[in-house]
Amino acid sequence: MGRCIFKMIHGYILLTVLSSAVTFNIHTKPERLFRNKDEMQFGQTIIPYKNGILVATSNSKVRKLHHCTLEKNCTELTIKGNATKGLKPIVSAAKSLNGDQFVICQQVRRRQSENEDLNGECNLMSDSLTVEVTLPPAARVVEQMKSDTTKKNSTLEETNGKTRSKRANRNNNNNNNYEDEEDAGTEIAFVLDGSGSIDSEDFEKAKKFICDIMKKVWESCFSCNFAVVQYGDVVQPELLLSENAESEKALMKVQNIKQIGKVTITASAINYVLEHVFVPENGSKEYSRKIIIVLTDGEITEDKMDLATVLHSPKMKDITRFAIGVGEATRGKGQNELQQIALEPHDKHLFMVDKYDALEDYLQQLETSIIGIEGIQQGAAFHFTLSEAGFSSHLAHDGSRLFGAVGAYDWSGGVILSHPTNNRVKFLNTTSTGKEFSYLGYSVTSARTPSLSLYISGAPRHNLSGAVFVFVESSQNSTQTLSGKQVGSYFGSVLCALDLDRDQKTDYLLVGAPFFHLKGEEGKVYIYKLEEGEFKEGWEMQGMDGYIFARFGSTISDIGDIDGNNYNDVAVGAPLEEDNGQSSGSIYIYNGYEGGIRNRFSQRISAAHFEMELQYFGQAITKMSNQYLAVGSEGMVTILEAVPVIQFSSTIQADPKIISLSHTDKNIKLKICFKSRRGGMQEGHLLIFYEVDLDAKQEEKRLIFVNGLKSSIEGTFMLTKDINCPDLIITKLKECNDCFSPIEIRLKFQLVNESGKIPSRVLDAFSPMESTIQIPFEVNCVNRGVCVPQISISNSKLSTDIFIFGATKNLNLDFNLTNEGEQSFLTNLLLTYPDVLQFNKVSKNDGSIVCINEESQFQLKCKISYPVLKHFAKAIFSISWQPVKEISVKTVSISSELTCENNGTQVLDRKNYTLRIKKALKVQLTGKVDRSVLNIAEDKRDEEPFKFTFEIMGENKYNAIITVTINILLSPPELKIRKSVLKENCTSNSDSSIRCMFSMLPKEIVVEGSVVIEEIQKSIIQATASLSFDQEVYEAEETYEPVFQTMTINKLKVVSSTSAIVGGSMGGFILLLIIIIILFQCGFFRRRYQESRKAQTESHNIQSLDDS
Repeated sequence: MGRCIFKMIHGYILLTVLSSAVTFNIHTKPERLFRNKDEMQFGQTIIPYKNGILVATSNSKVRKLHHCTLEKNCTELTIKGNATKGLKPIVSAAKSLNGDQFVICQQVRRRQSENEDLNGECNLMSDSLTVEVTLPPAARVVEQMKSDTTKKNSTLEETNGKTRSKRANRNNNNNNNYEDEEDAGTEIAFVLDGSGSIDSEDFEKAKKFICDIMKKVWESCFSCNFAVVQYGDVVQPELLLSENAESEKALMKVQNIKQIGKVTITASAINYVLEHVFVPENGSKEYSRKIIIVLTDGEITEDKMDLATVLHSPKMKDITRFAIGVGEATRGKGQNELQQIALEPHDKHLFMVDKYDALEDYLQQLETSIIGIEGIQQGAAFHFTLSEAGFSSHLAHDGSRLFGAVGAYDWSGGVILSHPTNNRVKFLNTTSTGKEFSYLGYSVTSARTPSLSLYISGAPRHNLSGAVFVFVESSQNSTQTLSGKQVGSYFGSVLCALDLDRDQKTDYLLVGAPFFHLKGEEGKVYIYKLEEGEFKEGWEMQGMDGYIFARFGSTISDIGDIDGNNYNDVAVGAPLEEDNGQSSGSIYIYNGYEGGIRNRFSQRISAAHFEMELQYFGQAITKMSNQYLAVGSEGMVTILEAVPVIQFSSTIQADPKIISLSHTDKNIKLKICFKSRRGGMQEGHLLIFYEVDLDAKQEEKRLIFVNGLKSSIEGTFMLTKDINCPDLIITKLKECNDCFSPIEIRLKFQLVNESGKIPSRVLDAFSPMESTIQIPFEVNCVNRGVCVPQISISNSKLSTDIFIFGATKNLNLDFNLTNEGEQSFLTNLLLTYPDVLQFNKVSKNDGSIVCINEESQFQLKCKISYPVLKHFAKAIFSISWQPVKEISVKTVSISSELTCENNGTQVLDRKNYTLRIKKALKVQLTGKVDRSVLNIAEDKRDEEPFKFTFEIMGENKYNAIITVTINILLSPPELKIRKSVLKENCTSNSDSSIRCMFSMLPKEIVVEGSVVIEEIQKSIIQATASLSFDQEVYEAEETYEPVFQTMTINKLKVVSSTSAIVGGSMGGFILLLIIIIILFQCGFFRRRYQESRKAQTESHNIQSLDDS
């Protein structure tokens, strides 16, 4: 019964140990939940505040925050009571490093003239959450840009000062309601010379120039309206200010203007603009900015009005005038008239060209001059109309305030930098020219180095793959760009600057790419280390495999030092990870340490761990204090407690420290102690579960516990401030064969926690939870404290000195070892061999030998007669290798080293073996002759052909270069070879010597030629073929002898028989004639004739009867 109870208790302890080991030091049972089901955005923005957190509200009618603490739940704090029209929910919030300042930003939608304006209104608050300053970042940066430009252009300021002053006063008096203000805009009137001195082609160029100006200005100014007045001998309006509603129709009216011709009444035309164009009935507004541009090619003629009188008219006040002269207008009287028309300085308001073609050269300059009035006051503001300034915010360590403006400059974005010390505002931008939709300002942060400050902003759509831009405090220029690696990954959308070692200097920058995709949207975080003012790319973080839609890296937060090791830690959110299909989201904890950020997370906390349904868990993460972590989800904030971490060092002491073989009782006492290195306790206790394993590395145990035959025990121990060692453990030594190798004692331990309760401490997950000691045996050698063995490997040898690939099957290294000295403990033979060989087997004749590849694939470690090689003991064995690949080197080596562990590792002997490497060549040379014997007539003197054929048979596996040399010998030497035919890959030094070289074996080698036969009765042609190759690299299986082929030519004697032939022929003819005459006389031919006639007559009679 007692045994069963012990097992139950042991099982309970084991379960609680395993339960606590699932996580590291953040308890997964929530300490507190803050809910607001009516506001789904509750939990999206969280910042720490005093002893709690501030949670943004989604109510856009009032500026409120929720202050949530463990003691008082959540209470509403009204930041600013009077709600602004068009107010949107809080989009960003930030806290200064020292916690004395806060900033919250909300977007406000307003109406600006004909345009919509969407920008942030940010409230800077003190530690008591009292609003100190209300900042509209976009308006401030536009105002600063206006001020900077005004200083550069004092003349324009004087000209338009009254108008701007009125507008500025109205804006200042109605700061909170300027969305209802109507912008009067800018009115630009062209006075176009249509007199008869202008060619029709040049007049068309003038109209095109006006259209180009209109189109370029309209790109950046929606409230700019144009009028065109043409003059010749009369003045007529071509386009009124009220006709600009549709740009295409307005441009078409200008393009369809018909030239008037005749005289040049420029003064009357300018006066017409004052009297009939800049008037309300034709679309002009009272407070609009007004511009007149005169375009003419000559001096005034037949004009009833005086130019000076018109220019000094009261109606001309506050109107900016430009003059453009073409051709004759640039000289004499015409030039003086243009100088009167144009305002000063003339370098900005007067343009002179020789011909109408050159107008295009001044298009950009005139546009810039116009935008100098409109662009800074209205056009620059237009670039910030939908900038959403305050989309992200950050309070830098140097007091600077950073506001992201993602929509500025056609959504290329930028960062608004506010300096509280000099009250200046700066717009940081690197992507406004040609990089639309970069979204620079999507995220902002800062970094500190020993010598300077860095401002950092993410542009997740820059070049489609995203980027992070680093600006230097001193110059405020971008000095470094960190580029994303995958299109659409949203690299740079999340930033976290980390001071790892808490020395007030930034060490790392973590960049989120939550849309990084392999199969879905897994997400990734990139780590950059700050070194000498520049970020160097490090490694990458990723969530657990199997979560295709996770968006790991949607949140990255510096959560302080939650494990108590004096290094800050990081939490990464993956709000879309799903484990059970009902809840979504998880967070990953990465711990900092002396060497940086650990590349493996220590804990993953999933929404599925909780007993309620959570969505988007991990969308916001912040530390509530060093003890608590706040994690946002949809409509809820979960508070998790960080359990203090304790770090142990465990020790094992053995008594005696050395095992004596002569000891009688052979009992060994073990003392186990635990010492706290970090996170120790001043009161209370910790329950430690431990396991002791005796002789851990041996199958046959040499040490057991005295209370049984076990070699391992488990137990628990109550650790307090004063008691850190459990009771002594008594063991005893068994009889052993191996009384030489040390006995290893291994201790494993873990803290025990009562299930369901928050533990008072957890063990450091990155510190060892086990320790070992070795108890050595006493060394017993004659007159020495250390045994001295004598073993030599000098007589070991290879089975062959030459290894032939393709022929040699195995290579053996034979050893015959004898220990002529004292006993050798743990004798090892280490063999290092080339990669052309593969270990095959070990063959042993005497002794115990075990060989394995351990440290390297090409290193073989052989344990010889473990654990001890005694005096005069032998070890006879052979190591066998097989070839695995061919190499080009000619020699390789095998090294051997014999060691033992007597008083530490000792080298007993060394030897190297040199092995020559060759490759097998398996070929054979054969030959044949076309005719071995040739008989010719004695009197024949023509050339006779000869043909020898040789063939290389076999296999050239290793592509050896084979040379075949063929020599033709003639006997007697007076014979002459007329010609010889050479084949491919063959060369000839003479007609009698041929040399052929091959790597691929030819089908045959044919030597053809002819020899001149003269007076010699018998001749011999002999072809000798020999084969050769590089014998340093290749080895033939047999000796190659030359191949001989011989052709013998014999001359036969000629005998004349012409008269005998003729005489015999004549005699035979006469004899035949005599025989014919005798047969005729005997009637032989007549009787044959009669028989033939009789047969024909009978045949005829029979035919006649058939017919009848």
